Amino acid sequence: MDRDDVQRWLDPYIEAWRANEPEPIAELFAPDAVYRYRPYADEDQTIRGRDAIVAAWLEEPDVPDGWDARYEPFAVDGDRAVATGWSRYLATIEEPERTFYNCYTRMPPSYPTFLVDGQVAGTWKYVDGRVTTTPFEALPPDVSAAVDAEAERLAALHSD
Repeated sequence: MDRDDVQRWLDPYIEAWRANEPEPIAELFAPDAVYRYRPYADEDQTIRGRDAIVAAWLEEPDVPDGWDARYEPFAVDGDRAVATGWSRYLATIEEPERTFYNCYTRMPPSYPTFLVDGQVAGTWKYVDGRVTTTPFEALPPDVSAAVDAEAERLAALHSD
């Protein structure tokens, strides 16, 4: 993953936020994604799973033209990324203009993952000289073969 990969995820994130439609939101997240609106959120404030994330986003959507945002990668290291940026909510009759400066992280706890077409598609592990993959859902045969070939190359890298 590099800065361009991260930006290719951040831009659709903002577009999905503005669209307030289930499909663009769902496309952002893996089936078993974990989402927190606040860092170090309590477990009851943690959203688990793509469907739950979509539902939470749509529960109290922001008015599409009532805000603006810009995020960009700050640091990328392997499968970890930090993005910074701002979200500005325009003034309304009830509220003054508000700007939030944010820092977001993508740091998997300890689950190495693999991507298919830019989305996390499963996990992998290295045990006894082999890399085994566990897709989140069935992969087409050609994609499965490509993932298996990459797993063999990764196993060779680990064994060196």
